[in-house]
Amino acid sequence: MTESEEDAPMAIDLEVIAYHEAGHAVMAIICRFIVTEIVVRDSEHGHGHVAWQIPDNPTADDFQLAALVTASGLAADALLYKIKPRPGTEFSGHFNDQLQVNEFIRNSGRPGNFNGYLTLAMKILGDNWSFVEHVAQCSIQFNQFRATALDPGSFPVLPADWKRMLDFLTVDGE
Repeated sequence: MTESEEDAPMAIDLEVIAYHEAGHAVMAIICRFIVTEIVVRDSEHGHGHVAWQIPDNPTADDFQLAALVTASGLAADALLYKIKPRPGTEFSGHFNDQLQVNEFIRNSGRPGNFNGYLTLAMKILGDNWSFVEHVAQCSIQFNQFRATALDPGSFPVLPADWKRMLDFLTVDGE
C-alpha cells in the first residue's frame, strides 16, 4: 500500500465530517441563527463542530428551529451518501445530535419526532446543496474558520411554510 492509499481513509473521514458540519452551519444560517465558528478537526468538541447561537429567551419556534439545525448534520451525511456512497457513512454523525434534537423538541412544547425533523432537514439542505458543498469545501481547506467570512444575506431563507411541513412530517409526534 502506498502512503497516499494509507492517507485515503483520513481524507474520506475529513470530507464526511466537513459535510456533516456544513449541514449544521448552512441550516443555522438559513434559520437566521448566528454562526460563529466551523471546525473540522479534532477538538474538545469531537472531530468537528459548529458554534451557533440560539436567542436568549428562546420561543417554541426557536427550539423547533434549533432541532432542525441539530438534525441537519445527519441529514447532510445521508445526502452526501446518496451522491458518494460509502458503506457505513450514510448516518455517521454523532449520536448526541439525535439526543439533542429530541431535547429541543421537548423544550418547544410542541409535538414532533426526530425522523420528521431529519426529513425536513434533508429536503431543505437538498434544495440548497450548493451552499452545503461550498461550506464543506471551505472547511476542508481551512479546517477552522470564522463563519463571519460567510455572508448570511447570500444564503437562502427558510421556507415560509416550514411549520406546516414539519406538522405534516411529525403527525401525532410519532
